[in-house]
Amino acid sequence: MQRHISLSIFFPAYNEEANIREAVEKAIRVVEDSPYITDYEIIVVDDGSTDRTAEYARALEQRYPAVRLVSHKKNRGYGAALKSGIAAARMEYVFFTDADLQFDLVELQNLLVHIPLCDVVVGYRAPRRDPFMRLVNARGWNLLNQLLFGLHIIDIDSAFKLFRRDVIQSLPLKSNGAMVSAEMLIRLQRAGYSVKEIPVSHAPRRAGSPTGAKVSVIVRALREMIQLYRGELGAVGHKEALKFTAVGVIKTLLDATVYIVLTRFFGMGPTPVAAKFFSFMSGTITSLFLNRSWTFGIRSGITMREIARFYITVSTNFGIRSGFDEINHIEKGANYGWPTIEGDATESGMQSPALHSTATVTWAPASLAYLNDKLYFGGLMGESLYEATLNGSEVASLREVFKNEYGRIRTVRVGPEDMLYITTSNRDGRGSPDANDDKIIRVDPAQI
Repeated sequence: MQRHISLSIFFPAYNEEANIREAVEKAIRVVEDSPYITDYEIIVVDDGSTDRTAEYARALEQRYPAVRLVSHKKNRGYGAALKSGIAAARMEYVFFTDADLQFDLVELQNLLVHIPLCDVVVGYRAPRRDPFMRLVNARGWNLLNQLLFGLHIIDIDSAFKLFRRDVIQSLPLKSNGAMVSAEMLIRLQRAGYSVKEIPVSHAPRRAGSPTGAKVSVIVRALREMIQLYRGELGAVGHKEALKFTAVGVIKTLLDATVYIVLTRFFGMGPTPVAAKFFSFMSGTITSLFLNRSWTFGIRSGITMREIARFYITVSTNFGIRSGFDEINHIEKGANYGWPTIEGDATESGMQSPALHSTATVTWAPASLAYLNDKLYFGGLMGESLYEATLNGSEVASLREVFKNEYGRIRTVRVGPEDMLYITTSNRDGRGSPDANDDKIIRVDPAQI
């Protein structure tokens, strides 16, 4: 941390009469002992508690000038409590945690050291001290958010988060239930804010009752997840990927079913290869039409070009290489014909590639580095390092080096003293590891 800050701390609280006083008073001690915090406020958001949480919070408000109470007349949900706390915050940074005393507020200092270099700092519970079923639910919840939204956070629902106030208040949060933490992080990542994750300790709940494992809470969270996925946060790519996966499952089941029927009931048991061909084609053709109409929403009639590409896809399953890898000079708004036009084929208004591998050669490029008017990229299928010499936006020449010498070349980076650093993997593809596999090699471009 490079400077002093002002901090808003808020506690979303529902029926926490046994914990709220200790939570607030500990927060006061922590911030007053902190060398980083020059001004602060502490907000209790009472989410329609039916016990004496609001009464105790009101007494704390009268005793400590920095404490404020925000009350909901009825229980509106965890997300609504978080949104009220965020809206009420006035300081430069905002931190929230639950009032159940499962976190050690002293560890707030471990988050503060990462600002202002990071916009958001998230503490993940290491280890998490919750009942077994809550741990199972959390694992499934994290997996769902990763699958649907591409959210890669260790502990999504950890209530130990620090934000820049302008950042968190700019988010148009929609969730009022337990989905709010995931929605918050999804929007932060999509907006390009830097998120730092650090481990924090976690203790079992000593008093009060948790609500996160209630069926009504889980159902509400799932309903909000579906609404967000069907709305603005469901990236088209993720939706298509899920549909594509579902079609793959259907294809596999249909393939297996047709094979069993043909071999057991239609006398093709003695000719399993022929049965497999028909079952494979039935599944593959079905997947073609399902993906066109359902996954990608194509309603027009199928074209000869699609049939040709379908033939290439089927041929690839039998080991034929695809070819037509390209080097392109990308200009904003230009049309390169992807994914339907390949190689030297062209249409009106389309940019041709600077270079392509031809129909019979596959580079399978894995990475790219630029140095002294040359592009260097590794080849997975070609098992080579490629050096493309540039002349403006054109490729003047292409050299292939280290052919079959190091196996698949994956990463190419320019390092100190303008040296190339390349990583390699198994020399025999997905075969058994060997002593000469998986290397980092330092290469002098002038010597290749």
